[in-house]
Amino acid sequence: MEGFALNANAQKAKKHAMTILTVSDSLVTHESMSPEKRQTTFKNMMELALNVANKL
Repeated sequence: MEGFALNANAQKAKKHAMTILTVSDSLVTHESMSPEKRQTTFKNMMELALNVANKL
């Protein structure tokens, strides 16, 4: 929901925006990440997002 709102508003304002999603639990396979892996994965996602944003 937030990603759609962000991108819709950016399009209306003729600005760039991006949404990066990280999935930690599967409703299909019922697999989930350990808290440690979730923290590491989210940290990597945030670093990627900041690196991409710096290049825009």
